[in-house]
Amino acid sequence: MKKNQFVIATMVVALLSACSSTVVPTTTVTDMTKLGNTQGVIEYYKQQLVTHSDDESIMIKLADAYFKSGDVESASFYVHHVLEKNPRIENAQLYVLLGDIYSRQMQYQKALSAFDRAYVSGDASADLHIRRGMAYTELKQYSDAEDEFNAARLNGGDDLTIKNNLAVLMLAQGQYKSAVEMLMPVYRQNPNNQTLNVNLAIALIKAGNKDTAIDVLKTMYGHEDLNKLVLQVQQMGQ
Repeated sequence: MKKNQFVIATMVVALLSACSSTVVPTTTVTDMTKLGNTQGVIEYYKQQLVTHSDDESIMIKLADAYFKSGDVESASFYVHHVLEKNPRIENAQLYVLLGDIYSRQMQYQKALSAFDRAYVSGDASADLHIRRGMAYTELKQYSDAEDEFNAARLNGGDDLTIKNNLAVLMLAQGQYKSAVEMLMPVYRQNPNNQTLNVNLAIALIKAGNKDTAIDVLKTMYGHEDLNKLVLQVQQMGQ
């Protein structure tokens, strides 16, 4: 091989090596989020705080990661730290997260106040209306809850989620046949949604249609557990 040919060949090998090194996949925070690797996301944002200790957006993302991991106390710590430093902050994500924290802690009136601040900060989404509706449901303010769920429908919210929550309102008020009418069409389209199936089965049992309820739940429970569940539902409210 001539000298100049050797140089060219060496350059080609070097270029190929460089190209191959640039396509080695790296795990980003987006990848970890998509994969549900909440612990990895937490560690990423904790490292970010080392060099950006006053960055509110990083703290909010870290708090969100903690909340999704189930560590509500840590999520609350970072959210309240941001609010202590900047009480007038207008950040809808922060207030939605604060409302979710209060809801998890069963402080539903405080959750509603946080969701109000999220709305003022620019969040007019269907999801926010659903969150408000769920808080009102827990407070037994059923008319307000229904208004929120209907507002979510008008804002293009997810039909399954909204109808499931409306059915919960009906169950809470003893409107069992209405709950069945609400959920049965949704069940036929989504027969594998366990939350929906349980709510529909409860409505069916309370409406006196035990056999259909058993058909709805038979893939979720064994025979003995299913009979116990039916008995428990029949005794509810007695």
